[in-house]
Amino acid sequence: MDIIDDAKYAMNRMKERDDERSGMRGEISMNRDDGRDGYYPSNGRNGDGNAEYAKNLDEDEVEKRINAIVIKHLSSVLGEHTLKVINYHFNRMGVDIYNLCSDPKKVEDAFFSLFKDGSRMLISDIINTLYAEFNVQWNGDDNGKDRKQQSLDDAIKLVKASIISK
Repeated sequence: MDIIDDAKYAMNRMKERDDERSGMRGEISMNRDDGRDGYYPSNGRNGDGNAEYAKNLDEDEVEKRINAIVIKHLSSVLGEHTLKVINYHFNRMGVDIYNLCSDPKKVEDAFFSLFKDGSRMLISDIINTLYAEFNVQWNGDDNGKDRKQQSLDDAIKLVKASIISK
């Protein structure tokens, strides 16, 4: 039994070390103090998902929620190992992917330096995910921009504004 316990302990410790190296360090907590899971994807039944939950959050908590959703989405789309490689590249550029709300323009530029024109598709996918999770309706602006031309910075501002106005 001791070998199994030791192996479980070692695996948990390795995961903690990986989290520390990747910059997570508990800043993006998916758990709340009241025991409820903090990530509420829209499930089609109530349609509210994170939008309903986010009504009671202050701006810092909303940013943490946005960051967590984006990281979870990127991890599922690209895979955890690819996300670690991207994080390494971003760290060398002085960009924190785990805190993209602090400077979305820098994150967008870093994606472009890594993926060139393909970054536009990835950014558009991130924006669509945020809009779906927080029930944001946006079909374009007065200048004729559509979602594929929208910047990550503008999308995050729109998500925050839609939450704060509720």
